[in-house]
Amino acid sequence: MGKVGTEAEGVVREEWVEIELPSKIISAKWLKNTTEISTSKLNDKVKIAIETRGIINGKEVVVSILDASNSEVLKRPKIEINNSEGKVEIEIEKEWVHKELKIEITKDDNEGLNLVDGYIHTKTLKIICCEHAIEKGARGDLIREINIRLAGFGEGGCPLPHDTFDDRTESAVKQFQKDYMELDEVTGIICRDTLEALDQFKIDYNIPFNRCRCRCTTKGQTVTNAVDNSSETNNCQGFGDGSNRGRYLRRFTRVRKDEDGNTIYEADGKTPATERVVEYTTRNLGEPFYAYEYPGMHRSLMWGFRALCFYVEKNTTAFTFRDISSGYRCRNHDLFRSSKTTNHMGKALDIQFSHDGTPVTGQTRNRVRLMTELRDAIHKKLGIEPKSGWAPPANRLAFEPVGTDRGQTHSWLHLDVRTFSRANPSYLADEFFANTLDLVNGENLITLLNTVDGGDRKEINSCEMRFEKKKKNE
Repeated sequence: MGKVGTEAEGVVREEWVEIELPSKIISAKWLKNTTEISTSKLNDKVKIAIETRGIINGKEVVVSILDASNSEVLKRPKIEINNSEGKVEIEIEKEWVHKELKIEITKDDNEGLNLVDGYIHTKTLKIICCEHAIEKGARGDLIREINIRLAGFGEGGCPLPHDTFDDRTESAVKQFQKDYMELDEVTGIICRDTLEALDQFKIDYNIPFNRCRCRCTTKGQTVTNAVDNSSETNNCQGFGDGSNRGRYLRRFTRVRKDEDGNTIYEADGKTPATERVVEYTTRNLGEPFYAYEYPGMHRSLMWGFRALCFYVEKNTTAFTFRDISSGYRCRNHDLFRSSKTTNHMGKALDIQFSHDGTPVTGQTRNRVRLMTELRDAIHKKLGIEPKSGWAPPANRLAFEPVGTDRGQTHSWLHLDVRTFSRANPSYLADEFFANTLDLVNGENLITLLNTVDGGDRKEINSCEMRFEKKKKNE
């Protein structure tokens, strides 16, 4: 369906759009008696009527239709005013759908274009593909769900899991429409076709979610809790149990003491021996030190993984996804016990690949070169700064640095949401974590139209810009 919108302040009354401007173009409307005009009817010469005032009948005016984004002239007909209302009719072209249109009226006195009474009279209109389409500025639970599922299309900064259709959402929608839907004309506006494409994307790029489960080796055994040193039975179910909320790991160096409290010295008998210690505190030391076991894997991370696999396939020829070598690590996982890093408590994935059919493994310069090549082929699409180290921009997907030093990846890529904020606003709330693939995926968006936001979006329909991309495995 089609409708007329405007950048200027005004009110919509029936099919009219009335705008307060210092102009003698009074209003613009569809020539039909309704704003509900399908783009399929554009072949039937659908028109916009512009009512003018102060232009004498029988005189010619020049109507310039421009793309407001770049001032490109789309159409510039000469029209004779031939009725008492001074109406100018303009046929709509299909390629104008989704564009911001600036309409200018000037007078032709056979000596070139002159301003009418000293003014260029302008209005800005926008024709969108279908009624109820979702645009920037929209809010609601459906928008939050769309933002989560577009997390990996982050060239403009990945969409964040909130309920607002903002600049990042619009940028991600355009990127998704261009790269996955393969549309010639992208809009940044969501209609039914874009929702259907996101549902298909979920099928095309499945997640081996069982490979994300914690692989601690002491399940069912009595162990020493690696955070508070208490004795417990390891009841890990694969995705955290909500333990250690409000606890942070504090790292420091202290002088070693014997059982009697005496200082232990190095072999020279003079230098006190020291040891690295990790203890928990309730003082907020920041997310990198937070020992809370989040209840699953972050959904934006998992949808970002889907996009990563898509761009590996799209932007490279030699690399293929091979495995998730590490997902969740609970407090009793061997790697957590040795390193005390909390990033893998639902916020990170270690992803491994093959190159020309050969698994990339081992800590060699060649492996680092391959991972650097792969990272550089896809990082921009995911909105990741490749050389930001451990301090990437806030609220973005992130990679660990690639290299052979401690804390770097040499034969895999480490993807995480470590820079997502936990407060004001919280993008790490429990609701964004999932412990099953069904919860990661969520219901089909087409189904959600009928239930979320009171069903207000259920009338959204398809448009001429059809999504006809073949299924991945066809």
